[in-house]
Amino acid sequence: MGRIDACLAYREAGELFLADANGGLTVESALRLIAALPSGTDIVLEAPCATWAETQSLRARCSVGDVCRLGDSLGRRFMPVRR
Repeated sequence: MGRIDACLAYREAGELFLADANGGLTVESALRLIAALPSGTDIVLEAPCATWAETQSLRARCSVGDVCRLGDSLGRRFMPVRR
């Protein structure tokens, strides 16, 4: 979260951030990260978990509503999040 915090310190209104987790988060740690984001932050959490099943589980457990989406036409794992 430290790197994300450092980037958010310089954010301007309307900016969208991309955080590539490279599959390094567990579902639980990704949920904690999302919950810790400041309100109003637009961020794409790319490849949050190691497997597609874990990423789908994260999406199902994510509390930020219908702005959470997974996947694209290439089958990559990503999750846009708006807090």
